[in-house]
Amino acid sequence: MNILGCMGKWGASQEQPQQLTQEEFSKLVMRIIKTASADTPVVEAAAATAQALGTQIGAMVGFGYVPGTALEDMLAAAHETVDTFARDTLAGLRA
Repeated sequence: MNILGCMGKWGASQEQPQQLTQEEFSKLVMRIIKTASADTPVVEAAAATAQALGTQIGAMVGFGYVPGTALEDMLAAAHETVDTFARDTLAGLRA
């Protein structure tokens, strides 16, 4: 299960804004990449992005944003999500 599915499985907080469209989601991804990689070596940008993701996941679980969710479940879902996006990106680059 990816992280979006994991969030849906345990229900979202009533404070959560409406879900993004695919186009909005893609634009958000590009904003994050551009922000993280501006004038920064790619390895450091990836490490900072990973730290930011870990911080967000810890906070979501710690603050009860996804009630009843174990940290291990969220980490496994995040790992699967990163794996899927990395493989999809690599496949697209080879095409």
